[in-house]
Amino acid sequence: MRFPGLQVEGDLSVSEAKVTKRELHKNLITDHGSICARIINKYTSGVEFISLQLFHKSDLRTSSKHLATALEWCVQERIPIIHMSLGSSLLNDYYLLRPIIAKAIHQNQIVIAACSNSRQFSVPAVIGGVIAVSADGNLKNDEYRVEISERSQVSFFASSIHILDDEEDIYSSTHVTNSYAAPTITAKVHEYLKEFLPFGKTPLDVFKYLMKQDFSPRFPRPDFFFDPVIIEPQEKKGVGTHWFLPRAFSASKEKQISKDQDVILFPGLVEYDVEKLQSINNLLLVGDADIENIPVPKGFIWREEDLKNFTDSHESDKPEPDCAIIRIKGTEKDKITFSAQLKRKFINSGYQCLCVSDLPNAYLYDMEYQPKLMDNMNALSGIFDYYQPDVMIVTCAEDDKELVVEDLLTIKYEDAERIETLTSHDLNENHIRLPLNTKINVEKTFRRILRKLS
Repeated sequence: MRFPGLQVEGDLSVSEAKVTKRELHKNLITDHGSICARIINKYTSGVEFISLQLFHKSDLRTSSKHLATALEWCVQERIPIIHMSLGSSLLNDYYLLRPIIAKAIHQNQIVIAACSNSRQFSVPAVIGGVIAVSADGNLKNDEYRVEISERSQVSFFASSIHILDDEEDIYSSTHVTNSYAAPTITAKVHEYLKEFLPFGKTPLDVFKYLMKQDFSPRFPRPDFFFDPVIIEPQEKKGVGTHWFLPRAFSASKEKQISKDQDVILFPGLVEYDVEKLQSINNLLLVGDADIENIPVPKGFIWREEDLKNFTDSHESDKPEPDCAIIRIKGTEKDKITFSAQLKRKFINSGYQCLCVSDLPNAYLYDMEYQPKLMDNMNALSGIFDYYQPDVMIVTCAEDDKELVVEDLLTIKYEDAERIETLTSHDLNENHIRLPLNTKINVEKTFRRILRKLS
């Protein structure tokens, strides 16, 4: 090992498919990981490190699949603290990594990640439940500070300037960058947890320790829910078991609440078993579900009001969406179903794709939910600026209102007889009409969409 002061229990190499022991005759491409480990080791004692090498080429770029493999290995091996001084600003990497991190958090693993130095959106730092860290050039050594927004969303800022010595007593100083701020927080987490390892404290306990305040932080998305039970009124028609619900929201068929279970609770419930809710882990309150009589869970609570709200933005300097925008009209079920199918087709074809909607509870279907989207179209500019997608799929509760944006393709479910009687003049080149109550050939329709967009 290049720095013998570190106690390294595993020196591993990661490919897209597997984790293997690193061949020692191969030189490390960068000392970035070793420096981060030395920072952690400087401010806490007794750390046992496992190194997972992701960078194998001199350009210091790696695949998101490498990172997914590394995280899956950490989850499988139940590594108590996962540190990442790296990240991605690609939207599709959020979909890839979120379910893995949700499982880690469910297992009480603590995930710490550096924010991007250049963009607000960076994965895994933006994933709810992750301790995301930015650098503050005014701090030094192991100092850090906490910012708490009006919505109780928490940001951590830490020193990234550290004096390190090597085996030859030569001292060097790190510079201001988020990569070297994150280890400062990781050292604090280890110092707190080392008496409780491996899993004597929850992620919520760690957040409270770092914040030095006894309240539950909030996150813009309910990313940390893993295999929850959905408690819904009888009149709901199985929304929780809908096939396009993402893995992080897969519903239990038995609907039984077990200890440490994540729970999604719909409004309008007359009765629920309070005793069974005593030991739940994380709780998601759908819509205006009331928490007044519900026992506080041991994990996080998520409400719609925690959403990242783009509809409040009145900034004129946000760029117009420079991406393809597809509007889907029809019944609520058709809009949600086809949006999910179409999104998967775009993602599988390599496009960065996002669904945006003001349909009730749209976040349950992995959409960017923005209430009253049609009343503030600045939201689309803000969403584009934040996520930088190639394609935005938009569905709105009110189909009669039009979106005034460029590069707009409208897909509309209509009566089959009406479609047949439309003249060629009516068949606008920016419209695709799909027949109601018909099984749609998604692959064929996707190819039609690509031809229209090109």
